[in-house]
This record gives sequence, structure tokens and C-alpha cells, in this order.
Amino acid sequence: MKYRLILFILILLSSCASFYKPSYIGRSYSPTSTVEFFFRETDISRDYEIMGKVTAAVSNRAYAPEAKRAQSAIEALAKEKGADAILFESNPSLVTKIENQDNNSKVITSTSNDSDNYITALLVKYKN
Repeated sequence: MKYRLILFILILLSSCASFYKPSYIGRSYSPTSTVEFFFRETDISRDYEIMGKVTAAVSNRAYAPEAKRAQSAIEALAKEKGADAILFESNPSLVTKIENQDNNSKVITSTSNDSDNYITALLVKYKN
């Protein structure tokens, strides 16, 4: 019984660890030690190329600790692949609207689909 419990815990921990492992398609360069974060393409002031796209699965994007772990995993992969910056993509499937209630209070409602279970980003390499 004791060994079954230990095996169960090991399986549970290994599945959680791989859940944040991002998938990547694109080019690789020499590893970098730091990367910049961007959320709008217009904020990148230097000439650059998109070297690839990374996707990290999360079970609840709105849950801050989970999103932070996914962001850290994307950052680690970006450094490993030689990126200079990460351009996080917005998720158009998340629709938020503000509805006025009778007593002038506002309620924010959201609708989403399965694509909300992913955080996607483009890896950026600066041109010299």
C-alpha cells in the first residue's frame, strides 16, 4: 500500500511538471541569458525577425499562479532557443463586456472556448 501511494504521488508530480512544458516550432540560435517581454508588436523599437512560435498549456489562464508558471516556462525556452524577446499574443476568443445593471453597477462577463487553455507567444530575434 505504501508503494502504491508513493507511485501515485510520483505520477501526479510528473504530470504537473510536464503540463507547463511549452511546445515550440521555429529556428534556434545560441542561448541568451535575458529576454524582454512585449505584449504589443508596436512596442518593439528595434529591427527584428520572428524566429518561431511557442505554446504553453494551462488549465485556467485566469488563475495568476498558473499563468506565471507558464510564463516562466516560456521564458526559459526562449532563452534556450536564443531569443532576445518574447511577444505574447492576445487571445481573440476571450470576449469581455461590461453590462450596466439597473442600479448603475457594472458587471463584467466573459465567454471563452478551449483556446483559452493556451498561452501563445512569438519568439523574437533582433537584427544587428
